[in-house]
Amino acid sequence: MSTPNLTIHQHTGPFPTLSSRQHPALRFLENYVKKINSTSYSNSYLSYYHPRSIFHDATGIDYVGGAVIWKWIQGLFDGEIFSKIEMENKELFVIGGLGGQEEREGGNEMEGEWKIFGESVAHWWVKSTGEKISVPRSMVFRLVKAEDEATGEGVDANGVVVEEVGFEGLQIGEVRVYYDRSLLMGVFRKSEQEKERFGA
Repeated sequence: MSTPNLTIHQHTGPFPTLSSRQHPALRFLENYVKKINSTSYSNSYLSYYHPRSIFHDATGIDYVGGAVIWKWIQGLFDGEIFSKIEMENKELFVIGGLGGQEEREGGNEMEGEWKIFGESVAHWWVKSTGEKISVPRSMVFRLVKAEDEATGEGVDANGVVVEEVGFEGLQIGEVRVYYDRSLLMGVFRKSEQEKERFGA
């Protein structure tokens, strides 16, 4: 088994910058963060998430499949709850040289490209009260080669018209997020998966 030629890129402080825009993984992350900050998610998930992606939430719930993840994000962050969202970057490390098939949980294989390890402070402004809530977070993104769904019908699994598959050839294949969810108690909506596992 050959050892991959790994590369490491570090970015500290404000994001994005002219320097961060020189790196393909950080350009993707900038585009994704801009979408999350917009509080508007009516487009297809395929612009950002791989059809077989997995999101490991801090609650212990795993959201499996890009369509499922995007529906969850819509319920969590949409403009009915928050008037503004802002991600304040602290530090990012990007590992490259991960090309080739990476076997994932349950035999779920996608062509890996980059891993991003990030520390940030997420700021949410609650629309109903005007309150600003700030929460430190750590996140790990695995970016993979972009793929469309196999339906060929021009719409995704959520019935949304697909305008773009990936960003510059990349999608999110896997995410892990770590933060203190109790700081958002009563603000974040519980997903159906959380209700099933922990009760309403």
